[in-house]
Amino acid sequence: MEKYSIEVQNLTKKFGTFTAVDDISFNVKEGEILGFLGPNGAGKTTTIKVLCGLLIPTKGDVFVENYDIRKDVEKIKTIIGYMSQKFSLYTDLTVYENIKFYAGIYGVDREEAKIKEIIEMLDIEEYKNTITAELPAGIRQRVALATAFIHSPKILFLDEPTAGVDPVLRRKFWAIIKKWAQQGTTILVTTHYMDEAENCNRIALINQGKLVDIGEIDEIKGKFIKGNILCVELSENYVKEFNTLKKIEMPVKDISLHGSIVHIIQDIDIEEAKKKIKDYCKTKEIKYKNIFEDKPSLEDIFINLIRKKS
Repeated sequence: MEKYSIEVQNLTKKFGTFTAVDDISFNVKEGEILGFLGPNGAGKTTTIKVLCGLLIPTKGDVFVENYDIRKDVEKIKTIIGYMSQKFSLYTDLTVYENIKFYAGIYGVDREEAKIKEIIEMLDIEEYKNTITAELPAGIRQRVALATAFIHSPKILFLDEPTAGVDPVLRRKFWAIIKKWAQQGTTILVTTHYMDEAENCNRIALINQGKLVDIGEIDEIKGKFIKGNILCVELSENYVKEFNTLKKIEMPVKDISLHGSIVHIIQDIDIEEAKKKIKDYCKTKEIKYKNIFEDKPSLEDIFINLIRKKS
């Protein structure tokens, strides 16, 4: 029988008349990394705070390691680690002092040995005696991760852990997170970086408080409408040119703007589609740098699934 570390049933969280989380249900298996993906304001952080016992559900049931979030919140807090989206460490303390403080709060056994181990693991030894306020953003995030994991929690909640972190440090973060999961830690991580989902065992897509879809990445991709993606890299006036390009007379399943690149999903012959796009751009005087084929990204899938659910 599957063992679940987290069980969420029909969770709703309201703030007055505003519904931040709207009747969502999901489970997280022991030792699994579940990626909670969605745009800012989707309901990711609110869900995390409910699971940590920081907010009480308006409706629904939540169980963390079989503990009821309404009845056993103090027990839950001893077995979880939480890395907040906002930097929440003491900026006037050194790295070592911050970690030692949290080790004391959690009553960590062999405290000094554990502190040494976590500092080495996260490669922050050279910053050990640095005042936290003086740290680069990426190092601050590593220190925050150290305080969340200092007591070796059964479940780790990471809310946008790589926000503002450069790509190299993001890879290091995920290497550590995956190692902890392999050792049995259950991890729920929120992010709006769609590419990070490839590191997760499963992903949950959330938008406007509703769970759009949940499953393994290949399973989610399998639900994506079939077709080719042609990318048109615009030269200027991205939004204006995109709005003109949307009116192209050819079978288009979906069209969306990603920075300067327009993604056109269609299922006619690639070369025929390219010719139609080139001819249309010439007629409408749309300036572009390149037209090329690409595979659907999770961002494409997310946008498409949201539109299908709306």
